[in-house]
Amino acid sequence: KVQIAWLHETFEGQIRELNATSVREIRELKLLHTNSEVERKKLEEKHNKLHMKHKKWEEKHSKLHNQLQWLHNELQWDMLLSAATLGDLGTVTLLLYRSGVQVNYVHPDHSRGETMLFAASNNGHVAVVGFLLECGADVDLFRTDGQTPLFAAAQGEHSKVVERLLAHGASVNLATSDVGLTPLHAASLGGHADVVEMLLSHGAVVSQATTDDGETALLIASDEGHAKVVEKLLAHG
Repeated sequence: KVQIAWLHETFEGQIRELNATSVREIRELKLLHTNSEVERKKLEEKHNKLHMKHKKWEEKHSKLHNQLQWLHNELQWDMLLSAATLGDLGTVTLLLYRSGVQVNYVHPDHSRGETMLFAASNNGHVAVVGFLLECGADVDLFRTDGQTPLFAAAQGEHSKVVERLLAHGASVNLATSDVGLTPLHAASLGGHADVVEMLLSHGAVVSQATTDDGETALLIASDEGHAKVVEKLLAHG
């Protein structure tokens, strides 16, 4: 009996020790789990912070890229308009193909809303005008005041440009939006008899060419003393 009691006590002692060990190990496991969870959350927080930093960097990069692209387009457009104004066909050709600027592009900050075609027509550069028309330039796209490329060419007595624009279907009787001047008015005012003849032969209407002030092309030419223009206008009734 003594031996059985001793064995029983020993067994219970081992059970208590085992239970104590199990409890300790469970606590350690819980602590380890808690620490792991804390570390996981720390790692997750670091990951989120890095993600936010990366996102902000991407936004800054995108904004910078857009600003650089805008600046690039601004420079390309300025160079194109300058080249068209100067009649530099080589530069116009090169930049138009490489820059991606549309042939009818009008810069929103340009006070008069001029296109490349208008600039070339206004300065009598027939080669540039022809190239732009071949590239799809709108022959009747006008400035903010309603002046068309044909109006500008007629006003400047650029006969070859006038001829090229008319051959491409330019509207001969379009009037400006400010005072109602037509290309015929502009040519008559300047005494450009050859241009007047071309406009008349392409359907310019003498009787309807009246400004907002009631001035006809004939009256303008007469007031300015342009006898040849007066003769041509009278001949076309």
